[in-house]
Amino acid sequence: MEFRQIQYFLAICKYRNISHAAKAIHLSQQALSKQIHELEEELGVSLFIRSTKGVELTRYAQKLEAPARQMLEQEELDLAVTIDGRANPPLVKKLVSMEPAYILFSNQNQAMQRDPLTAEDLRQQRILISQFDSWPQQAMEQIEHYLGFQPDYKIYHGNFDQGVERVRQNEGILIAGKNFCLSRNMKGLDARRFPNEDFIFYHYLAYKSGRKLAKPILSILRQYEESPPKL
Repeated sequence: MEFRQIQYFLAICKYRNISHAAKAIHLSQQALSKQIHELEEELGVSLFIRSTKGVELTRYAQKLEAPARQMLEQEELDLAVTIDGRANPPLVKKLVSMEPAYILFSNQNQAMQRDPLTAEDLRQQRILISQFDSWPQQAMEQIEHYLGFQPDYKIYHGNFDQGVERVRQNEGILIAGKNFCLSRNMKGLDARRFPNEDFIFYHYLAYKSGRKLAKPILSILRQYEESPPKL
């Protein structure tokens, strides 16, 4: 069971409707159904009873809902990188890097070459979001905050590099940190600063309070404590 599958499962529990849950988590209904089917296959039980009115929880789902919610709320993980810096005990979060938000786009995308580029120009753009990102919801919240509206998202199956290839084919644009964008093979691509220059990606190392960290991790933390990350 993957962390994102827990999120999907709980979304359906909340809305009791697959299409409503899919809309809330910015995922296609087909993709959400596929993920739940894979989860049911892994567990060997049916979690939901589908009907024209929505879904009902099976007795297995009813038993799973409370511990799944607890796992999600407590963020039961050993070590992770997140862009969410909000306090969330018992997690400890250390800032390890920060970089301005950049847009990666195809050099065939003439609209993205306007100067100056405004947030309103992005209203007509399709923003690619990986289904397998560890923080898709936080990223979308930040994008919407700095744009001032909800843009057109396209959830794709694959990692960031596969998203880059989609951008190269002019299927949409990617929004990520400057170093992340400019470290790609730029053939057929271009990159520029996000219109709202207040948009900064802050990356935090999150771990449980009291957890003993390996020496390499400790050295990274010490490095940033001695010399805070800069843009």
